[in-house]
Amino acid sequence: MDRDLLVTRWLALATLVVMGCTVDGSYSAEGFACDEQRPCPSGFDCLTGVCTEGLSPFDGGTFDGGGETDAADIVCLPFVEFSDTFDGPDIDVQWDQTVPVGTSLELGDGELVLTPGVVNPTRFARIRSAKVNFADRRVAVEIVEMVNTATPAMAELRINITNQEYFLLRQTGGVLQFGVVEFGAFDVRAALPYDAQAQRWWQFREIDGELIADTSPDGQAWTVVGAVTHAVTPEFRVTIAAGTEERVDEPGSLHIDNLNSGSSLCE
Repeated sequence: MDRDLLVTRWLALATLVVMGCTVDGSYSAEGFACDEQRPCPSGFDCLTGVCTEGLSPFDGGTFDGGGETDAADIVCLPFVEFSDTFDGPDIDVQWDQTVPVGTSLELGDGELVLTPGVVNPTRFARIRSAKVNFADRRVAVEIVEMVNTATPAMAELRINITNQEYFLLRQTGGVLQFGVVEFGAFDVRAALPYDAQAQRWWQFREIDGELIADTSPDGQAWTVVGAVTHAVTPEFRVTIAAGTEERVDEPGSLHIDNLNSGSSLCE
């Protein structure tokens, strides 16, 4: 084949990959850019400007992310059956603690402080609850101070099915991620720039078999980050964790307060 013709065809293909290939006004494959004028095809969701297949690895359910929610409906949803303002001298007995060598976990100034290690990779300081009934309930927590967002240090709120399978809100490198983890593989369903003020509160809630992740600046007005339909019992463990998967010289610390201490079930 003529070299100039080969280059021309390669450039045309590259243009299609970058710009997206449309069918009836919709983008025809996962990974193409999208917006209101360039919708995704059936079976795909436009997540942070990219067509993403809307399937949960747990049951094939759909994913619907983004947008504000009815604050009254969320505020009136009861919390799971525990709370902690972290004001006592010790972590409450409801929590199982893990503090690997090099990390730290402590209470200070009425906050839970989780500090990743510097040298030891793939280690997380964390607290984890007993199994709780999540059906038509929620769990919310205030992020008072985030780990260093200029590094790969991670702060996480997990809803555990097992130790190896869980739903996840994570901040790392200045990006807030939502997704599901199966045996160490993180399937990211939504990602957006982290905003310490707008996303000061993190929340998971369960409604009719759907697990929804939200953020809020004040614990009252919530914005959906993402959601997945799950095909498992709505009994989960709640985990709060901070750590790294590689060396981070200045990871900072995660400061947590006011777990489930905001508005509760409406009368």
